[in-house]
Amino acid sequence: MVASGRCHSDEHLVTGDRPFELPIIGGHVTLMEKQVVGSLFGSANPRADIPKLLELYHDGQLDLDGLVTATYTLDEVSDGYDDMCAGKNIRGVLYLSRR
Repeated sequence: MVASGRCHSDEHLVTGDRPFELPIIGGHVTLMEKQVVGSLFGSANPRADIPKLLELYHDGQLDLDGLVTATYTLDEVSDGYDDMCAGKNIRGVLYLSRR
């Protein structure tokens, strides 16, 4: 778990893969105008952003294919999992039908 902040700002960034307890004092949050901001999906608006990303991809302005490190068929799903665990596959794509 990593927690960092800037001096005199009361902004803190908490990242990691383990549960983290951040004490929040109710009166302090409201009286001092503090904010608790979640990071699930960042600041994305899926209804607007996903169609825009698809448009950029179809127009050739967003290279999603270049992000794929390996492709697998449904019969090769175990190979894909093994490759992921071995660090050989970062962004694998599983095709549910024959290519």
